[in-house]
Amino acid sequence: MLAGALAKVDGALHIRTDLQLHSFACLLDGHRIKNENRARGARYNSALRFTAQYPETIVVVVSADRPVSVFRQGKEISSEYNIGDSPHCILFPLPFEEWLLLT
Repeated sequence: MLAGALAKVDGALHIRTDLQLHSFACLLDGHRIKNENRARGARYNSALRFTAQYPETIVVVVSADRPVSVFRQGKEISSEYNIGDSPHCILFPLPFEEWLLLT
């Protein structure tokens, strides 16, 4: 129920290293950078800008029509990562609502 409700909100979820949800429906901002791709849309480019300006930040972009994208230091890093490379990868993670109950 909570996951479905959060998915309907436009904007970012703000989760810190303590794994707590601190805010939602956040707008990410940052200065223009050279590797933006206007064809990818506002979420993609906002994530690029924000992580370029705040390099210690990781941004995860979820879209209905594309795979999940992960950004760090002004670059999309999910395209560089092969899920089979990690021995610690959980192939069948808990549903979001169950995960929230654990935290």
